[in-house]
Amino acid sequence: MPEIVDTCSLASPASVCRTKHLHLRCSIDFTRRALTGTAALTVQSQEDNLRSLILDTKDLTIEKVVINGQEVKYTLGERQSYKGSPMEISLPIALSNGSHLNKLLGRNIHISLVSARLSTAEQFCLARTLRL
Repeated sequence: MPEIVDTCSLASPASVCRTKHLHLRCSIDFTRRALTGTAALTVQSQEDNLRSLILDTKDLTIEKVVINGQEVKYTLGERQSYKGSPMEISLPIALSNGSHLNKLLGRNIHISLVSARLSTAEQFCLARTLRL
């Protein structure tokens, strides 16, 4: 089967790593006009010796990335117009083909994040008082 290339994404292709589950927990901060929360990912390696994972980000502040209770190193690449910025997460162990990160370490990847005030993915509208 030929590899499908997503030209609108900076993330690792499905031939490298697959996201099996995503649990997103967010709170709305109306004062800051932002979403704050955590994304928990379960990933499965599609190749041997996988040592990092690349995800898409756009208009986000990444506060930290935690795997198995330990903060891990991550880097944000240069912003690329509508695609946003790639975020590369260093994995604490090399994954083999078919292995799930959460089954090996007992935990998922937890990414703590805050959306940008002018994020293109959300909109806060100011309440107006209507007089009839």
